[in-house]
Amino acid sequence: MVAEEAPTAIDIADIDLAMAANGRAHTTHKYELMAEEKALVLRRGSAFTIVVTFTHENYSPKGDNMKLVFHTGNYPSVPKGTLGMVLLDEEAQDHTGNNKWEAFIKERSGRRLTISVMIPVDAPIGMWEAAVETSYEDERWSTKKRVVDTPLYILFNPYTSTDQTYMSNAAERDEYLMEDFGKIYAGTFGALKGRPWSFGQFECTILPAACHILDSSRLRPGERASPVQVARAVSAMVNSNDADNGVLVGKWNGKYADGTDPYKWSGSVRILEEYMRNGGRSVRYGQCWVFAGIITTVCRALGLPCRPVTCYSSAHDTNRSLTIDKYFTQDGEELKGIHGAPGISDSIWNFHCWNDVWMARPDLPKGFGGWQVIDATPQEESDNVYQVGPTSVEAVRQGEVGLGYDTAFVFTEVNADVLVFVQDPRSSWGFRKIDQDTTHIGKQIVTKSVGKYFDDPSDKDWDDITYLYKNREGTREERQSVMRAIRGSGSSAAGFYDMPSTKQDVFVQLFDLERCAFGKPYKVGIFIHNKSDQDRTVKVVLSSSSVFYNGVKAHLIKKGSGQFSLKGNEEEKFSMEIYPEDYMPRVVDMCLMKNFVFLSVAETDQTWTSEDDFALEKPDLNLKVKDHLRAGEKFELEISFTNPLDIKLTKGIFTIEAPGVVKNQEVDFRTINAGENVRAVVPLEARNSGKTTLMVVFNALELFDVAGTKKIEIA
Repeated sequence: MVAEEAPTAIDIADIDLAMAANGRAHTTHKYELMAEEKALVLRRGSAFTIVVTFTHENYSPKGDNMKLVFHTGNYPSVPKGTLGMVLLDEEAQDHTGNNKWEAFIKERSGRRLTISVMIPVDAPIGMWEAAVETSYEDERWSTKKRVVDTPLYILFNPYTSTDQTYMSNAAERDEYLMEDFGKIYAGTFGALKGRPWSFGQFECTILPAACHILDSSRLRPGERASPVQVARAVSAMVNSNDADNGVLVGKWNGKYADGTDPYKWSGSVRILEEYMRNGGRSVRYGQCWVFAGIITTVCRALGLPCRPVTCYSSAHDTNRSLTIDKYFTQDGEELKGIHGAPGISDSIWNFHCWNDVWMARPDLPKGFGGWQVIDATPQEESDNVYQVGPTSVEAVRQGEVGLGYDTAFVFTEVNADVLVFVQDPRSSWGFRKIDQDTTHIGKQIVTKSVGKYFDDPSDKDWDDITYLYKNREGTREERQSVMRAIRGSGSSAAGFYDMPSTKQDVFVQLFDLERCAFGKPYKVGIFIHNKSDQDRTVKVVLSSSSVFYNGVKAHLIKKGSGQFSLKGNEEEKFSMEIYPEDYMPRVVDMCLMKNFVFLSVAETDQTWTSEDDFALEKPDLNLKVKDHLRAGEKFELEISFTNPLDIKLTKGIFTIEAPGVVKNQEVDFRTINAGENVRAVVPLEARNSGKTTLMVVFNALELFDVAGTKKIEIA
């Protein structure tokens, strides 16, 4: 008698992840991992398709069972959302929702099954693994498992209304999620300067790097379902200040010999690739716009809408008073370290860059969702870690500093009042308040305009978003938000708001310099008007210094002082000229300068200070390519500019970068004579079709950070 053969589970010959169809359906087709079929990139809350082919026989719903298993993290768990197990439904149907794993048969064709799988809208983001299990159940059963060799990356989904990151405006979604090139603004208020930046979030190496950053953070796999927690983790991990092997080491003292000068970076890809190539060892060096560029890349790669933001005259409050306190001697010398550690004082940065990310905030009262601030630049600790946010921009505008996270810190950055104190031996604590400036901080807050990009150097491609962060300066609403913030934080600064001030009958105005060409002279000048009928003895101190963009003085260029008498109603001008030979050996990163004036009146004890920040402007690079470019075709890039200096430029290097064309290429260039018109031709090859932006930066020993961009389209 021959024994009956036991039924066995059906064998799977192949699992097709339908890369092209899923890429279109999930708007992930631009990821090079998809194009090269190295990974399946999906957005949560949406269905994707797989095609299963069996070895010898057709699938029978009566006897064959199929289960799909998805997991992420070391200890996957269904309650924590890191393990998804779903039985295949026999008949095609509409997904009942997008808050759980579901799978059904869309189509049968011989030995092939086309299956639709729904990803829960609250699935943790990151890298997942998948497997398909088959079994046969009758009186006897067996189970077989086929592991999917290709990893799956699940991202946030700003395209679906039930995701916390949903962004309804299609143009904004295209800009803040899909744009891989943009600008980060630097310069000074009145002379904004856009720094071109290649985000490159679709490059093959970037999504794995972004997931490695999350793996290295303190975030548990299940917590990655929350964009609030993911954004906070990213802000902590992009800097290296917590011994957490973060991406970038920050440095601001101008000494970068053991790394890369921050201003020489032109995009995120080279930094993240170096970080991964060195086993997660922090890259040297970054400053705020570099941190903001990296965060933009990582967030967009993970599916979180993100934009870099620049605040001009951004405050750094070191003692949580929610004011910026400046102290001076009677001779006009600024004092440091009045509060806290010696040398640690409040400061005003020429500009500071951070990021806005878009999300709902179910953890906050209604109305505080939308744009949220995160900041990786290490300034102050939050929960014992150098991180900021996510901070509701609307909470900042209203002065609701009790709403997490770090709202008081961000409020100070954009809307603190500046309190000025001068030494006074008659005061019980050694100082008296001489001025209160309510308009100096947060003069303007900008980001790149949606859908705009200009090839010319006009930099008119930014949007003024100051109104999102603060009410118009001086309005009743703006003053109310300031006092609400100060009282809500328990700051002792509230006691200084009603202090009497000294008689102010000498009017002073500092002549602002919005811009000056690098290599040309400039002046520090003031206008003085004695508005009283009596004589006044006036002492004036003028100085000009080179400064780092965070407001720290690098070198004193020149200083002058004088004392004179002004008759009643008399006017006077006082100025000092600065020549190129004075400042050229002393300029630092970004060629930012600060003019400062200190004035005192003997008869009334009136004291007055003011400062003016401006940048020495450099020429722009002109870029030319032929009109018709094709993928895989070689072409020439022509670069031209004029040396503005009366000296030679030595050891010049052109750095070229463009998503889809070249990741990063450095070209050495010969010595350039004084005043010479320069022309350089560089051969390139277009890797991929589509629209992209060529960016070139020139650096020499005598002239650095000279940039140019060119939009191109590759057929």
